[in-house]
Amino acid sequence: MAPRAGTAEEMGLSLETARLMLADLAEIAKEWQALSEAERDSWSLDWDNEMAGVARLARQAAAGNLTSEQQDKYRHLAEGLRAALPTIRELGLRLPSKLVTGDKAA
Repeated sequence: MAPRAGTAEEMGLSLETARLMLADLAEIAKEWQALSEAERDSWSLDWDNEMAGVARLARQAAAGNLTSEQQDKYRHLAEGLRAALPTIRELGLRLPSKLVTGDKAA
C-alpha cells in the first residue's frame, strides 16, 4: 500500500530533522558541560521531540508505510541511533523507544 502524500511528506520531514539532530549530537556532547542549564534543557526538549518522531517513523516502518527511499533513510537513521546510544545515555537524553529495521525491532 502506498503512503498518503501527506504522510509521505511528514515522514520525509521527520527523517530529515532526526538525521540533522543526530548529526549534531557528537558536537553537542563535546560542548555539553560548557552549555548553560537552559541550553541543555532546550536541546534535550528538541531531542525528545525528535525521538517522538522516530517512534512514529518506527510504527510507519513496521506497517510498511514508508517509501523505499524512506525505508533506506530510516534504516540508516536507526543504525546511527544505535551507534550513538552510549553518548545518548551519557548525556541523559531520551532513548529512542523503538527502532525497527526490516523484521527486527530493537
